[in-house]
Amino acid sequence: GYTEPGTKLFFTHATISIPWYNLYVLKNEVKEAPITTIDNSDEARTRLAIALNVTPIGSYKYANASWDFYGYDPINGPLWWRCKNAYNAGLQHKDILKGIFQVNGHTQTGNLEIWNGMDASVAFVDILGQNKYTEILVEDDGSVEFEEKQIC
Repeated sequence: GYTEPGTKLFFTHATISIPWYNLYVLKNEVKEAPITTIDNSDEARTRLAIALNVTPIGSYKYANASWDFYGYDPINGPLWWRCKNAYNAGLQHKDILKGIFQVNGHTQTGNLEIWNGMDASVAFVDILGQNKYTEILVEDDGSVEFEEKQIC
């Protein structure tokens, strides 16, 4: 995983879900209601860096009995969770971690797709199968633009 300082951009292979964040990032810190949104991007960067880059993949890839090979269970986390899938014909928006803008390369789409919901956003940028790529422009003020480009 990677985050772009000064922005709310979080780059992961798949998508960060609320259940995964609470279980693997916050661990036992949440006793009652789960955290659904990130209020402090700097703190989230630190916590996610530890969970994504320090924790061995094997320790959470198959750690939960509900791990879904196809990636449609939100407990799968940011390496495998397909928040958008063809089988249930839609976006599992209620499980997307809020307060950040996630850039997802796991779910192939025909065109660049950006979903903006209530405090949650996901860009689906895997369009290489269509001979396209996504260019992401980050301005000094932290604003972000996504552009779909054709491979020559």
